[in-house]
Amino acid sequence: TSAHIVKLMRDAGAKEVHMLISSPPFVCPCYFGIDIQNKENLIANKMSVDEICKYIGADSLGYLSLDSVRKIAENANIGLCDGCFSGSYNAEIPRTIFIDKYAKKIKN
Repeated sequence: TSAHIVKLMRDAGAKEVHMLISSPPFVCPCYFGIDIQNKENLIANKMSVDEICKYIGADSLGYLSLDSVRKIAENANIGLCDGCFSGSYNAEIPRTIFIDKYAKKIKN
């Protein structure tokens, strides 16, 4: 998706494309809401920021730091699970992946 957006911007005449992501790199599965079942599906788990930048064709790429996210959560007095960014989950990881009854029907 990011590579496609960068290409669209360049095709529209952008001389430079700088991408900033408002989260840390997503490097681990999220078992509590985002349907990513393994690390192999996550580009930030396989490539450095510079490699991702080259891969998507941007001039620069930046992410919000994990420390910044933790400070924001602390200042807002909210709990935060950052397992998908850090690999350290604050709850027990489910041993089976939930597939709802509708997803099963679609696959069959």
